[in-house]
Amino acid sequence: MIKIEKLTLVYINCTIWTATRRIDLTQLNLPALPPELASPGSIKILDPEKLSVFKQIRNRVEGLCKKYGSRFCGNWIIPNEKLSMVTRNLKDTGRNLRKQRMLLSDSMKRNAVHGSFSTPSMQA
Repeated sequence: MIKIEKLTLVYINCTIWTATRRIDLTQLNLPALPPELASPGSIKILDPEKLSVFKQIRNRVEGLCKKYGSRFCGNWIIPNEKLSMVTRNLKDTGRNLRKQRMLLSDSMKRNAVHGSFSTPSMQA
C-alpha cells in the first residue's frame, strides 16, 4: 500500500485555442436569421496545422504524467521519487511551449501587417 505522503498531486491546465470565430452574417451582407431557424456556424481564422505543435506538447505532457503517475480525480498523482524528473521534463516542455507560442504570435503579427490571417483555402 502506498502512503499518501509519498505522492504529489499534479494539476495540468492545458487548453488549446481552436482559432475559430462565429460567422457574423452582417459582415457577409446577409440578412440575420432567427436563431431557432439556423445558426451561421463558425469559420477558421488560422490554419489548424499551425496549432498542431500545441496538441503535440499537450500529448507529451499527458504521456509523461501517465508514464510516471496515475490519474486521480482529473489530475495526476506522481510518486515523490519520480517527481524531480517529471518536474524537470515539465519545465523543459514549458520552455518549448513558450517558444512555440512566441513563434506563432510573431507569425500572426507579420501576417496581420500583410492582411493574411486566413488559411490558404479561405484566400480568394
